[in-house]
Amino acid sequence: MTLHDYRDQTFDLAALCSAAAELLKGAPRPADKRVNPFPDARLVRYYQSANLVDRPSQYQGRKAVYGYRHLLQACAVKLLQGAGRSLDEIQRGLAGRSNLELEAVLAPALGLSANLASLEPAPSPSPRPWQSVELVPGVLLSIDPTQHPNTEQLIARLHAALSPSKESE
Repeated sequence: MTLHDYRDQTFDLAALCSAAAELLKGAPRPADKRVNPFPDARLVRYYQSANLVDRPSQYQGRKAVYGYRHLLQACAVKLLQGAGRSLDEIQRGLAGRSNLELEAVLAPALGLSANLASLEPAPSPSPRPWQSVELVPGVLLSIDPTQHPNTEQLIARLHAALSPSKESE
């Protein structure tokens, strides 16, 4: 399977590790033989605690569910670690990266074109023009106008939904 075949898939932890191993099987092996070229369940959990891999996107009962982004992150960490980068350096370099940027980090090892050597910290995103509205005293709502362009209509609907009905009085 290719990287993009995994885009719409979800994984449990074992399946995430298997998919990462499948993707990385053709990647260069780490020069340091102490570095495992493939992530295992224990490492993925550790990477989460070190903010190298996002927390699971959801849980189904007690079972964690992972997605494409988690796969990209786990593979990127293993590749960069195998290239001699420290986990601290990897964390700083991968923090805030988009899926597209993570794909670019993986591209050389997967036979695609990109520059693995470039791991400068991602630029800080420009602040979004959030609109804040106090719905009731002490309850503040923040709205992203890029997601909800008609904020006035949304606010009116929310006020109507939160206002006590005359029937309940």
